Amino acid sequence: MPKVYSGEKIIKALIRSGFYVVSTKGSHVKLRGTRFGKLQTVIVPKHKEGRFWNFSKHTETISNGI
Repeated sequence: MPKVYSGEKIIKALIRSGFYVVSTKGSHVKLRGTRFGKLQTVIVPKHKEGRFWNFSKHTETISNGI
């Protein structure tokens, strides 16, 4: 079974990895940062407590962020 993380935990891990919040629209947060020498943008859903993000689907974008 893949690990499942909350949006808050993903956002905190990305910020620790050098990403910064660009904007928030509804329940989604857009973060931007440089990884592997390229500027990357990641949108993380930040839904109500109890809903979680399946990190395994997005490992190419945010590899080793957690």
